[in-house]
Amino acid sequence: MDGQKITITLASKPYTFNAKSPEEESLIRFAAEQIGKKIKDLSASYPAMSMEDKLSIVALRTCCTKLAYEKRLSDLEKECSSLLDEVKSYLKHTEESGR
Repeated sequence: MDGQKITITLASKPYTFNAKSPEEESLIRFAAEQIGKKIKDLSASYPAMSMEDKLSIVALRTCCTKLAYEKRLSDLEKECSSLLDEVKSYLKHTEESGR
């Protein structure tokens, strides 16, 4: 396997990953840090909640956020495409009118 073997800790358990690039290593470490912060926040609000439940909630919230960003990106791509079509149409009309 190519890349750098790294170990991160999630929910007090070590996990080993193979990062294919320094950028991927940075992303993995940052993601683990964010998960840890979210677990800590849940622990402060719900100290009796099981770690499994905390991880489930973190996963659900993260997935919902990702899906919302994907939808927003799709909407923006459609808007950009529509605007590009308008610009092309305008330029075509301008060129035809100028002849």
